[in-house]
Amino acid sequence: MMTKEDDFQKAYEYSCRLLKIRDRSENEVTKKLLDKGFKENIVLQVIEKLKKNLYLDDKRFAVNYIEKNLYKPKSIDLIIYELKEIFEIKKEYLSEIDVSFYKKLQMEFLKKFVKNKFKNFDQQKVIRFLLNRGFDLSDIEIIISNIKNQT
Repeated sequence: MMTKEDDFQKAYEYSCRLLKIRDRSENEVTKKLLDKGFKENIVLQVIEKLKKNLYLDDKRFAVNYIEKNLYKPKSIDLIIYELKEIFEIKKEYLSEIDVSFYKKLQMEFLKKFVKNKFKNFDQQKVIRFLLNRGFDLSDIEIIISNIKNQT
């Protein structure tokens, strides 16, 4: 017969395997454990132990997620939206992150990216491409004007 300690240990080991593959949000681990059939009280205990041992940290997850996606043509606003909606990262964690710093880095990356991707610079194609990836028109105009000024 399974005891609470056995269930806890199985849930904890399963969580550690998940986190070994890649960093995850608290919400992701919770859903995975519940989907696996573990009881809510066991899941809460596991989450607390993972957080106590620093295996689970939503703020660290958010920063890592931003940094992983920053050098893809995906707007920082879209990345933050995904963190809020998909991973359910708390707003207070996100408010502690210096988004303007990442936005500057991303703008530098995008200038180079657009120049390389669109060899025959077609402004309409660039605008459509960046709009489809969550960039707002004001950022797109800045990128285009910077590219035009460099040529």
